[in-house]
Amino acid sequence: MRAARPWPLTFLARLRHHPLGMLGLAGVTMFLFLAVFGRWIAPYSPTEQSSALMQSPTLTHPFGTDTLGRDIFSRVIRATPIELRVGLVSVFAGVGLAMMLGLVSGYLGGAIDGMIQRVIDAWLAFPPLILLLMITSVLTPSARSLIIALVIGTIPGTSRIVRGAVLAEKNNTYIEAARVIGASQMRIMLRHILPQIVAPIIVIVSIMIPVISLLGAALSFLGLGLPPPQPSWGADVSGEAVTYFRNAPWMAIFPGAALSLYVLSFNLLGDAMRDIFDPRLRGSGSMR
Repeated sequence: MRAARPWPLTFLARLRHHPLGMLGLAGVTMFLFLAVFGRWIAPYSPTEQSSALMQSPTLTHPFGTDTLGRDIFSRVIRATPIELRVGLVSVFAGVGLAMMLGLVSGYLGGAIDGMIQRVIDAWLAFPPLILLLMITSVLTPSARSLIIALVIGTIPGTSRIVRGAVLAEKNNTYIEAARVIGASQMRIMLRHILPQIVAPIIVIVSIMIPVISLLGAALSFLGLGLPPPQPSWGADVSGEAVTYFRNAPWMAIFPGAALSLYVLSFNLLGDAMRDIFDPRLRGSGSMR
């Protein structure tokens, strides 16, 4: 009997049939590489100023310089670990809290479910960006404040998706069998239902990362995200980059291109993961 292959190897084997997914994986891998080794790749400090103000791209400054003479290439690279940390921590923390909330709400049902869902309804009544603006406006601008705001913005919609997946599982025969043999509600939720909804949660994480990254960039663009002089793609395409766009378009183009490529990479990988993990697509190259 052949030993089952580890699921990462199985996933990579299936991903080979999704060219755009492979392209997305290559992009994500590149950003992870820059996040780890960027400090040695960047030729300058992201906050180092020089007399070369708003210099166009050259061999010395491949992406040009900004109004303070800072090297844009170095700022784009050194912003990568910050953007990844904010995005990944926000998504994993937000999805983790939403997962537990949706699991409890969907499985227990009744008054507890009704109370939780009414709170979620009120939560969703606020447009996401407006809600994040309200939260960040009362917090001191920092990476921690940005993460807190993004976590709060992640929870309501994600918990609804998890709740729907739990409702689809809770009435299955194996759940009834677990109840009959005396399994506790906590054991049923954690040992029986949670493993069955891991696949949609993985897909949610892959799709939420670019969404959260764009929201974080929007907050930084509005001056409510990462404080200067910390490098940030969202902050670097705002302010003076907009003011001097006609004279020095590279100030906005290169940070904007990095953000676009980052979001596109995760979107392509997320779409491929959805196709692979979706049980309804198992006949067309999904995980077995």
